[in-house]
Amino acid sequence: KEKQKEDEAAFVNRLVDICPRCGLSFLENSDEDAQRNHLKQCQDTVAIKRYSKVKEKEAIALQEKVKKSEKQDDTEALAAWQFLGAKSEQLWLLSEDQLMKQCEEKGVKK
Repeated sequence: KEKQKEDEAAFVNRLVDICPRCGLSFLENSDEDAQRNHLKQCQDTVAIKRYSKVKEKEAIALQEKVKKSEKQDDTEALAAWQFLGAKSEQLWLLSEDQLMKQCEEKGVKK
């Protein structure tokens, strides 16, 4: 709810060009009141549902991208630690999951 209000405020203030409810683009429209008037009258339930699904898919794709990036960062950190000799002085380079995995491999209990 709060995010929706923020998105609508950004749309009315012309910070974004796509209606946060139905996804209608105002990129080509330069009329200052057009976005405000559209938002007041935006009631197309079919378009709103369709755009809601599009936003959900985009959110899932973004989460997957972030997860992939974090995994890449973890892999790079592990490679750096191993390149530096895998010494205990550089354990700070590892993520918590990698540290737990190293403990398991070395037989150290939690």
